[in-house]
Amino acid sequence: MSLIKNKKAGIEKYFSLTDFLMYLMVILGILIFISFFAASGVDLREKEAHLLNDKIHDCLVEQGYLNEDFMKDSFNIYKSCSLNKRNFDEDKFYFRVYFSDGLNKSKIIESSIPHLTECRIQQEDSGEKESSSKAEKWLKCFESKDIVFYYDNGEIKRGNLEILTGSNNKLESMP
Repeated sequence: MSLIKNKKAGIEKYFSLTDFLMYLMVILGILIFISFFAASGVDLREKEAHLLNDKIHDCLVEQGYLNEDFMKDSFNIYKSCSLNKRNFDEDKFYFRVYFSDGLNKSKIIESSIPHLTECRIQQEDSGEKESSSKAEKWLKCFESKDIVFYYDNGEIKRGNLEILTGSNNKLESMP
């Protein structure tokens, strides 16, 4: 037993074996809960793909207007949208941004490792249970389509923005 003194209140409290065991049980309970959660194999890839899609959209579109820098050749989506390029190079995430006004302006930006085919196959097979089990280890994709406005030589024009994102970031069990 150790003695803990509280000088302000003039109270002495003993840190007993019972207190120690109680704290130990709480800590062990938290650790067991965390290990069960990590080992359960929760698949958050669809949610991550959706969140990545939202992040890119919010970066490129503000109040319905396309970012003015997007059409420039010097536009760096990683820097502008605060994306960690290493995660895309390591094949954890994927994105493809396609903009077109239907006439003469279009632009495609894609992450370094393309997964467009995998995402398209998943979209076609989304209703079939057998096909989805074949592609269980593929990345999970999310696509959004939006009509946006942009400025072209001071004139407001309308275009289509398609953002396809995917996550291959799998939770691994704790060692």
